[in-house]
Amino acid sequence: MNGRGFSFYGRNMLKTFLTIVLLATFCVAQKVEQVAKPSAELPSAIAGAVEDHGLRVLDKDGTPLVSVWLAKSVKTSKKEVEGANYPQLEPSSFVGVITFDSEGKDLRGQSIAKGTYSLRYALLPSDGNHMGVAPNRDFLLLLALSSDSDPATIYSEKQLYRASGKVAGTGHPAVLSLIANDGKPGTVSTSPESYVVLHFSLVTSDGALPIALIVKGVAQQ
Repeated sequence: MNGRGFSFYGRNMLKTFLTIVLLATFCVAQKVEQVAKPSAELPSAIAGAVEDHGLRVLDKDGTPLVSVWLAKSVKTSKKEVEGANYPQLEPSSFVGVITFDSEGKDLRGQSIAKGTYSLRYALLPSDGNHMGVAPNRDFLLLLALSSDSDPATIYSEKQLYRASGKVAGTGHPAVLSLIANDGKPGTVSTSPESYVVLHFSLVTSDGALPIALIVKGVAQQ
């Protein structure tokens, strides 16, 4: 092969290599890393109720999105609830805490200030006002730690919604959606709707419960 031919193939190989590098750069996905519990920032009862290590979700550029520390154990019961993916969970159950590393948004597009919040399980009301707003009824509501400092507290539906509404500042609860789980615990994926989904395994009184939580994405209203 003469020098001319080598130069031609060399240029094509270089172009192919650069194309692969560019594609890899644009296809970088969100990542998950383990993070220690921020005990100093948590009320003592909350700090004692969550696991020592949590999961931090990093955006495509490496920027931290949220960090989640799960409850050490959640009481569950075997029952059926229409439209729910996680009927084992009791409404108002303390599931863990979440930290927004910068201002974020909930599923409704409401602004969530940077900070750490408790996570409580709730069911979307099965009334005409809420039909069609989500594919299923399972949610985690954000509550301010200043008002929700004891994981053993049980809220009525009205109390839970009112407390979470103060986080969003709109009167409507600050909500993150739990969806049907189809991922490996400790990983993050992107749904067909472009939601960023964190997959984890919740320790319950009936054993491990795989769960999927949308941590970034706004639903179409």
